[in-house]
Amino acid sequence: MTAHKRTPGPNPLAALDGAEIPGGCDYCNSVQRVQAYAGGSGVRITVMHDDWCPWWAARQQPERNTP
Repeated sequence: MTAHKRTPGPNPLAALDGAEIPGGCDYCNSVQRVQAYAGGSGVRITVMHDDWCPWWAARQQPERNTP
């Protein structure tokens, strides 16, 4: 039996490159930004929170060291 190597096809999500999709956070009016990788190997989806978002603000606080 011969092993066949598949050639990856085009990334169907690449068509969404640059799209902003509403939603992604329960606490603010965030959007999800889609960025396709060069060569069609995948996409990156980044959730962009509002400046006033309490969830995002809580993640920006440095961790407190407790004795």
